[in-house]
Amino acid sequence: MRVANPRKIHNFFLSIDGVDQFEIQEMSFPELSLDVVEHGDTNYIVKTPGILKIGTIQLKKLKRMETTDTWAITWLFGGQNPIIGGGILPSLLVRTITIEEREASNTITVGRIVWEGAWCSNVGQNAYSRMQSENIIQDITLQVEKPLILF
Repeated sequence: MRVANPRKIHNFFLSIDGVDQFEIQEMSFPELSLDVVEHGDTNYIVKTPGILKIGTIQLKKLKRMETTDTWAITWLFGGQNPIIGGGILPSLLVRTITIEEREASNTITVGRIVWEGAWCSNVGQNAYSRMQSENIIQDITLQVEKPLILF
């Protein structure tokens, strides 16, 4: 007999460099678009594709599988740290992230995307309220360079 998972709203999982793992309640994939480059020909415009633009990944209500909650702000300050007046090298800042969608029991992966060159550009947190019983969960925005695997 299969038992339903009471935490079924966490059906997305994020891993960063295959190590840090999170459950995600809400997420949005980045918008992909191409610049349109126009060239003149005799009496009409020829349009050709230009640079690929990749939007941001929005991850809301992350639940870390461990207890540390400073990971996102540490990653963000790696880009620009106000205390030291600069950031680490971009090659040390970027990570590879994997986002998996799982079915209701959270044991079978039904979809996966791997993004290369990800870095944290925004960290937020839900409001504190003693009238709510949910955990404090972070929201983050990731910039990404390119998708590696889509399936």
